[in-house]
Amino acid sequence: HNLTAKRGLQINGYRKFHESDLSTASSFLSTGIDISLMQRFTPKWSGTLSFTYEQNRYNGIDRDDDLYRLGPALRFKPRKWLIFDLGYFFTKNDSNMIFYDYEANQIFFRASLSM
Repeated sequence: HNLTAKRGLQINGYRKFHESDLSTASSFLSTGIDISLMQRFTPKWSGTLSFTYEQNRYNGIDRDDDLYRLGPALRFKPRKWLIFDLGYFFTKNDSNMIFYDYEANQIFFRASLSM
């Protein structure tokens, strides 16, 4: 949804099955929501702030994970077909099995071409 000419809000909900990497669980079901707020600074520069919550339920074992991700990103679009993104994500996985709890910090740079 475009809140103003320079600000937008995007909300995506999803539910999907994944193949598990654990030998005791055949698959897991992910249910989540992504929320992103985008701000255009100029026609070529914009920024986003994203939040994700995902709940993972494993089949075959008693494991439930709650994953949280938050991060800003800066986008530069010098041409219609060329996009550069620089961003950061903080991720926290909270599992009922303490062995699978973790926190991660990621910095990324992405170049995208589209025709």
